[in-house]
Amino acid sequence: MTDRSPTDYTIPPEELAPGLWRLPLPIHRHSLGGANAYLIRDADGFLLFDSGADVEECVAAMRAHLDSLGVPFDAIHTILLSHGHGDHAGQARRVAGLAGARIVCHAAEVRFVGYPNGSDDDRRDLVTWMQRQGYPREDITTLLETAATSERGDRRDILLHPDAQLAGGEVFAAGPYRFEALWIPGHTPGHLCLYDGRQRILLTGDHILEIVTPNVGLHPLLKENPLPGYLGSLRRLADAELDTVLPGHGPRIEDFRGRIHDIASRHADRREQALARLTPTPQTAYALAAQVWSRPGRRNWASLHPYLRRNAVGMLAAHLELLAEDHPEVKRVEDGGIVQYRLDR
Repeated sequence: MTDRSPTDYTIPPEELAPGLWRLPLPIHRHSLGGANAYLIRDADGFLLFDSGADVEECVAAMRAHLDSLGVPFDAIHTILLSHGHGDHAGQARRVAGLAGARIVCHAAEVRFVGYPNGSDDDRRDLVTWMQRQGYPREDITTLLETAATSERGDRRDILLHPDAQLAGGEVFAAGPYRFEALWIPGHTPGHLCLYDGRQRILLTGDHILEIVTPNVGLHPLLKENPLPGYLGSLRRLADAELDTVLPGHGPRIEDFRGRIHDIASRHADRREQALARLTPTPQTAYALAAQVWSRPGRRNWASLHPYLRRNAVGMLAAHLELLAEDHPEVKRVEDGGIVQYRLDR
């Protein structure tokens, strides 16, 4: 759900800190209008944090931005990905091919990027997960057909074959910066932020956004509920001393503590919405998500892309799991492999 108006992605590159530029990359069919890449200069050339989507307007913008800065593609030696969604990683292989650069991401992201098209086992795993959440057969079929095309309505996904896989905690020295790769699963299993405590800079990817609440929910590849860890990471980051907070979408975040509070509050509101719809009759996460997103508007249940429906179900299921843990009157019941939730009054 969008919190604020999409930003302008037609502006030229912005140097937001010494040797660090934001490259705004338009994606015409994206609900937020586009995504950001960040170019960081070092002694060997440049590191690129995220690459944008593999769509015509985004490809053209990347080339135009580099030309305007006088940076040839072959000056880029490393493409470090915050995560594998197509709007952040879709152009990585194209840029790497032009630059001769290496692609780096977290190890947990490699399988996620191609999921569920990497194997028949993955597709069966996704079907089982959807069935457990209460998906009707026709929605399962639609989602599988959409996944098979690697299209998400606004960008193409690509299979990643990174040159290096990270575990989290690695440090990238780039010019005056020493960026630590913070592994914070939640939005995706292998999501990374870049943090330099000395320079007081955080590149957030999709972990913290100014214009939208990041989606965090259950996913077939996540063995645990990522929401408690995600919310805990927000509390820890709120204690950090930061001057520059740069997200994967939209402009720099000026009041990052306020934004963290807003995101946590919106998740609390979503949990209350789920609680308000629980009844003594057990309901699945799918059925409850269809109710929560039932209001008329640009993003109601009927208009949601199948991929976004999966996001909505996963997010609501994560909140339902927390309700079942924290509220004695909320019961999680499983029957025939289907998980449901009820409220005992």
